[in-house]
Amino acid sequence: MVTSLSPDDRGEKATIRRNRLSRCGLCVTVTANVRLLPRLDVPGSKKIGCPFKLEGEYQENTGDWKLTVKDDSHNHDPSQHLEAHSFARRLSQSEQLLVAKLYSQNMLPRNILATIREQNPESSCIKKDIYNAIQKIKNETRVGETPMQILENLLSSKKYVYYTREDPATNTVEEIFFVHPKSFEMWRAFPHVLMIDATYKTNMYRLPFVQVVGVTSTHQSFCVAHAFISKEREENFVWVLLQIKAMLQKCMEPRVIVTDRDKALMNACDKIFPDCSKNLCRWHIHENIAKHCRASFTDEDWANFKYSWSVLCESPTPDIYQYNFNRLYERLYAAKRGRVIHYMTKNWLDPYKEKFVSAWSNKNLNFGQQTTNRVESQHSLLKSYLRNANSSLDRLVGFVDEIVTDQYYQLQFAFGTSLIRKMDSHIAIELFDNLHGKVSHKALNLLENEWYKLSPIRKQNATCGCQLFSSCGLPCACRLASIEATCGRIPLDALDVFWRKLDLKPSFVDDENVDVDKVLGQVRNKIISEPDQVKRSMLSRIAGVVFPSKSNKKAPVVQEDTRGRPTLKKQQQRKQDVARNSSFTGSQQSKCDPARHSSYIASQDSIQASSVIQHRRPTKGKGKQPQDDNAYLGFPLIMGKYAVNNINCFKDSIPSVFHPYISHIQDVNPDGNCGFRSVALGLGLNENRWLFIRQQLLQEMDNKEEWWRTVFDRVAFQEYDMLRHTID
Repeated sequence: MVTSLSPDDRGEKATIRRNRLSRCGLCVTVTANVRLLPRLDVPGSKKIGCPFKLEGEYQENTGDWKLTVKDDSHNHDPSQHLEAHSFARRLSQSEQLLVAKLYSQNMLPRNILATIREQNPESSCIKKDIYNAIQKIKNETRVGETPMQILENLLSSKKYVYYTREDPATNTVEEIFFVHPKSFEMWRAFPHVLMIDATYKTNMYRLPFVQVVGVTSTHQSFCVAHAFISKEREENFVWVLLQIKAMLQKCMEPRVIVTDRDKALMNACDKIFPDCSKNLCRWHIHENIAKHCRASFTDEDWANFKYSWSVLCESPTPDIYQYNFNRLYERLYAAKRGRVIHYMTKNWLDPYKEKFVSAWSNKNLNFGQQTTNRVESQHSLLKSYLRNANSSLDRLVGFVDEIVTDQYYQLQFAFGTSLIRKMDSHIAIELFDNLHGKVSHKALNLLENEWYKLSPIRKQNATCGCQLFSSCGLPCACRLASIEATCGRIPLDALDVFWRKLDLKPSFVDDENVDVDKVLGQVRNKIISEPDQVKRSMLSRIAGVVFPSKSNKKAPVVQEDTRGRPTLKKQQQRKQDVARNSSFTGSQQSKCDPARHSSYIASQDSIQASSVIQHRRPTKGKGKQPQDDNAYLGFPLIMGKYAVNNINCFKDSIPSVFHPYISHIQDVNPDGNCGFRSVALGLGLNENRWLFIRQQLLQEMDNKEEWWRTVFDRVAFQEYDMLRHTID
């Protein structure tokens, strides 16, 4: 039956009228005293004033109900569609349990509804009922707890290692670092490789989500650690890496770290892990080149360029690298693609080639990891669970638990396969007899590919370049030939320990037991020595750590701009916006610096604020003629009161000698392209034609590059390149 409230008056009491048809076609009226609650939705009513009344009386001696019909008349026809009545659509107890179970398994509401209808074809529930049931489940799990208490209770119950960092002034959480217990085990077993990257649109607070991924000897990925950070700055990454390093506890440190070209992250890695190799992701480099240079190529030329670029990155020696670079340079120069040459060399090859070109990156162990694609894959996998960008932190952690648990058992399967299974192609090679069941199949596959190089190397009396040995710690073709000529079997010690590890025991661990009594005694002595108010504060913080439900930490604030430190151009643009907005309030002392070209995109609020001009109303006096204040301000040729604000904003930025000759001041949109917009207005065009001005300027510089380079390079070294890069 459907229940609605019918107030007798607008006071404290109301009559509950169940005045819709039930499955049997009856209407019921029961009187009770309840308090009216304020309605938050759109007001409406299901009441139709049906006179039908049925009185129920409970029989205490028998435990039954006695029903008496007081009025059997109706003022409506029987309902034809029960789906319109929430009481008829209600979920049974078993269906509610089914919804809770399927929701915990991350099933979509539409699939939950389909499952219920499959089990009960007569069910009349709709998708709205499923959403309501899910919301009820959420409310029941979160009642009486703050978001941080919910998160910390989950992390504590799942035995996570986690740390938080708060703002001392507000106690608002800024960073959260957590490690799954199985990730802790896998990381200590395989600390050789780290791949780090951040992703976005994963949580309701818009915090960047950092994922750290490792690789096993079977070349399978696993999650090392996760962190929410407030900003992508060096200090934030340093804090995250310090927590990662602390987990090793005398295990061996990473031997290679792969990142994209995030300078804050690169600097943090240099500080925390100074002795390991640092490589840049080739995939990110390729994507950046495509972003800046793809428009300069046809489809066919772009395919040829991508192949030449990959050959250049795979150059095994510096001499071959120089040869491949010269060939690529000549082809680009002949095709008049100087802009591509400039971007490729100045942004990547000159400063960073040692971090991604094989001739240098393969001199140190990297175990074949040249990209962060494994991290990108984990980003994609996590987002396939989330399905939206507004997930709560505890729900995201729940998905991480599912992902890491699955990875753990996949690793156990891969280790077991390498231990008990022999591949036919490996058995056929006698060199591998000592390795079966002792090293991973991936290592044997790499050795097999190297073994096939023996014949051509012997025929040509050449060397293999030893790339596999220096980069992966496996015998290269030269060493295989030597082993074959001497002992005939590859000794196990010839392979790096990375490939010989087929379990999750910590690598080179020196266990150190924690003396709990000693530490707690020191904490107790410290607390006792403090004043009473300090004791209460310290005990409150300790209780919040040991008992997360008592934590008083505040949830993170919703972030607006998290991607790194603002550039100088962005800082100047923001200062200009602040100065301009302050001028609208009537301050005649504010100054607005001329806008510079920048990649900063102003927010909608700032754009609207900067485009507003407040008109000053002239005072009306008896017998007084209105005077033009613009002449008083030093701009006699500018007529009208509308220009007063613009004059006040820009007069200090314009040399006073020009003031008497200026007839118009127009403030263009401060979106980072204001210089081009100003030129467009000066040429009689609309300011929205700024892109045309920019393209024409670049075309002029490219068509007459030699002439303009001569002009600008006289001012300063490579001034032409810097100027063109600024415009582009």
